Amino acid sequence: MNENFFYQRSEKVCLCKDVTEEEILNSIKNGNITVEAIADDTEATTGCGTCLPEVEKILKNSRYYNK
Repeated sequence: MNENFFYQRSEKVCLCKDVTEEEILNSIKNGNITVEAIADDTEATTGCGTCLPEVEKILKNSRYYNK
């Protein structure tokens, strides 16, 4: 996977906290490989929680996720 992949995503994932897919991917790249760690780093999922499935999907599709 091209490293630039992490810098090409600007779609909003968490509207409550204004978090983009890029920010989530960068958080994962920086070692946050659980939803809880991503939430602590980006605040995604800490508002209404409706973005939780999308954050989980992004995490599971990343190359850093341990299946």
